[in-house]
Amino acid sequence: MKRNFMFLAVMLLSGAMAMAQTANVKKANNALLTDPVNYDEARDLIEQAKKDPSTATDAKTWYVAGRIGYTLANKEWNKRYLNQTPDADLLYVGMKEMYSNYMKADSFDGKEIDKKGNPKYTQRKNIKGDLKEMQNCFIDAGAAKFDAREYDKAYEMFTDYVAVADLPIFDDKERAKVKIDSTYNQIKYYAAIAALRAEKSDEALKLLQEITTTDYKDKQAVYELMSNVYQSQGDTVKYVQSLKDGLEAYPKSEFFIGSLVNHYVTTRNYKEALDYVDGVIAKQPDNMEYVNLKAELLIQLGQYDDAKAAIDNMLAKDRSAVNLYLMGKCYAIEGGNVQDAASDPSLSNAAYDREMAKAKKIYAESLKYFEEAKPIMDKNDSRYASMLQVMKTLYIQTKGSTSAEYKAIDEELKSIQ
Repeated sequence: MKRNFMFLAVMLLSGAMAMAQTANVKKANNALLTDPVNYDEARDLIEQAKKDPSTATDAKTWYVAGRIGYTLANKEWNKRYLNQTPDADLLYVGMKEMYSNYMKADSFDGKEIDKKGNPKYTQRKNIKGDLKEMQNCFIDAGAAKFDAREYDKAYEMFTDYVAVADLPIFDDKERAKVKIDSTYNQIKYYAAIAALRAEKSDEALKLLQEITTTDYKDKQAVYELMSNVYQSQGDTVKYVQSLKDGLEAYPKSEFFIGSLVNHYVTTRNYKEALDYVDGVIAKQPDNMEYVNLKAELLIQLGQYDDAKAAIDNMLAKDRSAVNLYLMGKCYAIEGGNVQDAASDPSLSNAAYDREMAKAKKIYAESLKYFEEAKPIMDKNDSRYASMLQVMKTLYIQTKGSTSAEYKAIDEELKSIQ
């Protein structure tokens, strides 16, 4: 008898505690209807309900917890209509509180089954309504945090926006309104930038890779950013592949061809660089920048005759300072190689003299082009000072350091250094 009494007492106590926590949920919800809202009181009441076993798995508990965040964020967001500036911190806190608690609420919702055998949702309709209403607020909150250089929080807000658009709780008709692809992909891109600023490069790369599979309008910027990230990580294989992918998608992009060629030149893989330039020229035969680049590569490969032929074609179309400079450079490097070969100790004096005479003749050809380029080249062009340095050396080789030409170049170099 005593045992039965104790069991009944425990049951009554448990029921009373459950009723108390249910009352706390109701009180917390009612607290949101007061003006001003006592957020501390509402949170204290709902936290008790979250921890109590009788209400911890009740969707209503977590919905009210999310509603606290909704109310806070909504109040801040609506300040815009009064020409007031929302508090970025409160906006962030409210949106984060709303989203995390609503997701928890939905995970507990629908456990009851109706007569037709379908889940019976009690909170989902309200959750969906609030998320649709506040969806763009994630963007505002993320932008505010980005401007404040709180990149971790900006990343959270932007990715929460993306997550809402992907939620399975929306049917196809609803999804058409919550997932507008142009905005969705744009915010993904912003999330990637925020992730990079927050030093979350792997998360950023994941987002960028996802965007490349979409019809995002500015995927060129996405490929460029991806390649920069891979380069900063020191992942050469993925860096080069991202450049190739970008070039395939945007064959006229100077960024991708320039970066790819620069990589090959830096690693002294001139043949690979030349192959890519040839591919681009085949599609853009009138692009003088790429023809110019091809000539530079041919010079590096020591294929001077081919380089001169390419430059001659450019000069026939445009006798510009840059094209003249490039031809002069080609002759100068060729002459330098001939002179270096003449320094071979195994050569006879006669052979040495022949090679040096050949080198000087080539140097003279180089100077002819440099001298034509000099008066028409922009003096602010970085190549101008470089050309003067080469001309100074060539005048020593061809005319000596006492020549008027040498002295004039030497004086000009001193004036600009």
